[in-house]
Amino acid sequence: MMMLAAALAGCMGPSMSVGARIPSARLVAMPAIGETFTFTGNGDFLPRDDIAALAAQSINDSINYRLHVHGARTFTWETIHTLPNAHDFIEWSAHSMLQILLEVLGKSGQQHASVADFRYRTDLGPWRHALDADFLLMSYFINGYDDRARAGSWTSSERAARRALACIVDLMDGRIVWCRYTDAQTDVAFTRDGAQVIVDRLLESMLERGDRVGRGQ
Repeated sequence: MMMLAAALAGCMGPSMSVGARIPSARLVAMPAIGETFTFTGNGDFLPRDDIAALAAQSINDSINYRLHVHGARTFTWETIHTLPNAHDFIEWSAHSMLQILLEVLGKSGQQHASVADFRYRTDLGPWRHALDADFLLMSYFINGYDDRARAGSWTSSERAARRALACIVDLMDGRIVWCRYTDAQTDVAFTRDGAQVIVDRLLESMLERGDRVGRGQ
């Protein structure tokens, strides 16, 4: 929770791209990983599982929509969990994305030169074969609700931050080759429409480049 609290404050951080050419047609996504909580008047962070499922569904529906427009694909947790070392990879992805987020916000004692420094060391060849893809999109969101505000409202306070990070792993060697961060703190919450705005901020320009790569441009 201390790491989560730090991720609410703050851009610095590692280089977010290594110039990888990522064809949209060879990109797949796993579901988003997220944290949803309430910041109370006592200064506590309380998990909000009741909101978390709705926020995750909004984000995942938005990712699914945007990727399919560009010929990319998404997979459910049920499929991901059938893959070798799935639990270990999911833990690595969550830890890596939180660390990148903290570095971007200048809240980490560590500092990496590039997101490519984050590498999953176990062979992802079976994933590449099973998913018929070369690149895997993973995403992380923080959805903060401040109950000191009027009931049902989303405030613009630092403690009510909405932050999101998307990263892509090269399934050939396990390196993260691209990330993008957005801070939706002041204007957008994780409703379905709001989530689409957040997801498009993260992904649209990358997917447009991926379309051109697929056409050999």
